[in-house]
Amino acid sequence: ANVITAQYNLDAAKDDEKPTISAVANATYGYEEGGVTHGNPSNNYMVGLQLSWQLFTGFEKTYAILDAQDQIDAARENLRAQELQVVTDTWNYFYGYKSALEQIKSADAQMDAQQAAYNAIQTGYTAGLNSYVDLLTAEKDLATARQQKVQAAANLGTAIANLAHATGDLGGKTPAPVPTN
Repeated sequence: ANVITAQYNLDAAKDDEKPTISAVANATYGYEEGGVTHGNPSNNYMVGLQLSWQLFTGFEKTYAILDAQDQIDAARENLRAQELQVVTDTWNYFYGYKSALEQIKSADAQMDAQQAAYNAIQTGYTAGLNSYVDLLTAEKDLATARQQKVQAAANLGTAIANLAHATGDLGGKTPAPVPTN
């Protein structure tokens, strides 16, 4: 829209440099009332065309055209910068999405490892090989792994939303299924 507006401004500046043609009409007439003539005693009619052109504008109109051309160039460069920003955002959000998928895999692996460690320490505690502090530490580590898994799922949801927004595909379909474990 800015490029089109700048083009219209250039066209207007070019048109302003051209001479203007105007239609001119004038009529006078006189009449007599009570022996007294009112107005011009003869009827005059004039119709014509008038050509107007400013000769001495101090290059104002020339500079207006040059300025309008510069505005078109600036609008085109602004458009190009916005296009590049959209492409950059799309790629950044795509790689953010890929990273979020890897975080999900990592969180799943950490969760599995912490669950196995907790099970081993619980068995050891039941057998008298581990202390109650060891069991509590294993529970804390398992809870932390669960929290990281939930955070990774939230990050994936945000990454999907950002990618959908950047690509303009907000149809509700997700690029990949969100893990539910």
